[in-house]
Amino acid sequence: GDGIPDDVEDFFTGVIGEGVAASPNPVLGWVGSLSQFEGTKGYWAKVNAGFDFSYDLTNSSDRLSSDNTSESPYEFVQSSQQAFYFIEDVNFDIQHGDWIVAYNDNIIVGSRQWNGIYTDIPVMGYDDSSYSIGYCRDEDSPRFVWIDHNGDAHHLTADTPPWSNNELYHISLEYMQDVVPSEYSLIQNYPNPFNPSTTISFTIPRDDHVMISVFDLNGRLVSTLFDQSIDA
Repeated sequence: GDGIPDDVEDFFTGVIGEGVAASPNPVLGWVGSLSQFEGTKGYWAKVNAGFDFSYDLTNSSDRLSSDNTSESPYEFVQSSQQAFYFIEDVNFDIQHGDWIVAYNDNIIVGSRQWNGIYTDIPVMGYDDSSYSIGYCRDEDSPRFVWIDHNGDAHHLTADTPPWSNNELYHISLEYMQDVVPSEYSLIQNYPNPFNPSTTISFTIPRDDHVMISVFDLNGRLVSTLFDQSIDA
């Protein structure tokens, strides 16, 4: 807010950097993971009209700022295509330091450590590169998982707008403990790669016997991790 002149600030609907974003809020001011401009960095300005302006960075530091966010254990590759989902409301007791992880099908496409309402979750898109295969394309709707401080995963529901590059969305997340999934699903393990352990989550739509086994590339059984009857 200090860098954008007051007479044009109302034209801004958001500012996007690489993996970070900010959005103006009428009560809280600017919210999101992007807190200041940095030299050598580039930004997308999202505006609702055309105008001329210059940044006012007279009070800024001449040093690059340090990133005080924790490195994510839920890894994804930064893409040139990205969107951000700002969380404006939750119905569960999420704590600072918990994680919200975004998936497209079973592929992690973004994650952010929770730092309060209006935490913005980056969601990467496919940009024709091999590393972004499976990332979001237009009209895909990501799903979100809450990883609590114990490392337990909780699947969330939301009225999620379809993904589109360089868009900023505001959504609410709900945790519905009683919801039974509609299909069998094996969730991408996290972290990946890992050492020494990883978490594998799955869903089943009805009471059933479940076996989860690991095989090597030659099809040989390495280990059976789970073999028992469980409820939906």
